[in-house]
Amino acid sequence: MTCAYHIFLLALLLLSSQVRAESTRILLLGNSYSFYNELPSILQQLARKAGHNCQVDIIAEPGIHLSSLYHMEEFAETRNKIQQGKYHWVILQEQSQLPSYSPEESLNYISKWCQLIMRGKAQPLLYATWAHLDEKGKLDLAMHRDTCNTYYKATLSNNAKLAPVGEAWKLLNDRYKARAPYTLHLNDGSHPSPLGSYIAACCLYAQIYQKSPVGLSNKWKNKNGATVGLTAAQARNAQQAALSACKKSAARLKAMRQRASQDQL
Repeated sequence: MTCAYHIFLLALLLLSSQVRAESTRILLLGNSYSFYNELPSILQQLARKAGHNCQVDIIAEPGIHLSSLYHMEEFAETRNKIQQGKYHWVILQEQSQLPSYSPEESLNYISKWCQLIMRGKAQPLLYATWAHLDEKGKLDLAMHRDTCNTYYKATLSNNAKLAPVGEAWKLLNDRYKARAPYTLHLNDGSHPSPLGSYIAACCLYAQIYQKSPVGLSNKWKNKNGATVGLTAAQARNAQQAALSACKKSAARLKAMRQRASQDQL
């Protein structure tokens, strides 16, 4: 074989190596719902075990609103990185009560963030959270309804993607009534158990990669390097709930888009 042919083969190998090494860069913006149980690490490890090269970063503060992340000077570098195209996906998680109790603020700042994200040629993904438990320990259905409605409106009006985590939680909660080992809330009735964060990771994975989360690993390593996770049955039921919620949300968004188009006729 000629020297030129060898050079051609080497170039192909180098190009193939670069393609395989290219990593999907993901940024998660939110608060404690985003960092509890090391959610970014769970998402990254599940995706990598499924064959996807990715890097998941997080910017989060306890209880912070998207409005604060948008305006505060300490997050200016993050905003600049997004606009400069440093990420492929940016996940937005609003403070959990605002979409229900102050939907206009949430819609306003989700829209501002989506515009900023799209200027950087990234895809915004809305992390639609779950309802709190009420004083009787039951899921607050009014909060669930209002939170869902706000996130669906925001998804439709901003050409964003939606990870329906709260709806996946409700599907699993309706089936098992929050009985162990399917408890999703911690004792505060708000923050996620490891199972709850795993469902979030499954929904985010499904939307980013447009693949079913069924079959993802049920184990991952925590920050101390210890292997943690769920039983096979827990993981399977969580994956099915995430898949069902994603399918239902896709159908709802399709119907909303069709109604919007008809209204414009």
